[in-house]
Amino acid sequence: MASIDGNEYTVITRKARKKILKARAGDSALPKITKMALGSGGCDADGNAKKPTEDQEELVEEIIRKDVDGHSYIDDFTCRYTCKLTQEECTGKFISEMALIDADGDAVAIMNCMKKGKDGYIEMTFTLDDIF
Repeated sequence: MASIDGNEYTVITRKARKKILKARAGDSALPKITKMALGSGGCDADGNAKKPTEDQEELVEEIIRKDVDGHSYIDDFTCRYTCKLTQEECTGKFISEMALIDADGDAVAIMNCMKKGKDGYIEMTFTLDDIF
């Protein structure tokens, strides 16, 4: 299983790996990351994060899909993507999974984590590092 940052709860999807392979061979262009999806299906019944698989093509229980707010280069091999939820978005929801979505609409990386509750009076910013 290929992980995005060595974290066993984060994977690069099989679909993404195929796209990277074809782009490196010059047979296609690699679509850029444009969105982040957030969902509530990343934990088991006891609240423990589940390990995503590289065969996943979507989140288990997607709640919202938003344009990424931006990205920055942390070092020569890491790009950090950010996505902010406004006070009004996802109020009362618990977020435990996120995915980077490319311009083709495909999930290219998925990360699961413990549940994060979203109150209506706060903004939340999610980050996901793409490491090569």
